[in-house]
Amino acid sequence: MDRPPWVRSLTPPRRVWVQVRRLLRLGLDEHGPRNPDALRIEPEAPGMLHEWIQREEGGWLGLVTFQLVSGDEQWSLSVTIPVPAELIRRRGMTRRDRLRDERRTHG
Repeated sequence: MDRPPWVRSLTPPRRVWVQVRRLLRLGLDEHGPRNPDALRIEPEAPGMLHEWIQREEGGWLGLVTFQLVSGDEQWSLSVTIPVPAELIRRRGMTRRDRLRDERRTHG
């Protein structure tokens, strides 16, 4: 099925930062004691932007995949969700990514 004109697919996906704490607004929870090993909500997380989707009332949502990780780093959850454009920013290549690309093109 073809994508409608208001959906823009990105091939390949782009590296981005997602403002997770603003996306998943945290409130005070009175359902039990604090658990440092439970799901950790970082201010930002690295992700991959797959599509831009225009909203009816204007503005854009980015379809982004990113990881949520537990405080003890023993469990993670990969999520792909629409994120408001203002909570997404470009992420440059890491040194490891640049080295991998150089090896692929120069040897």
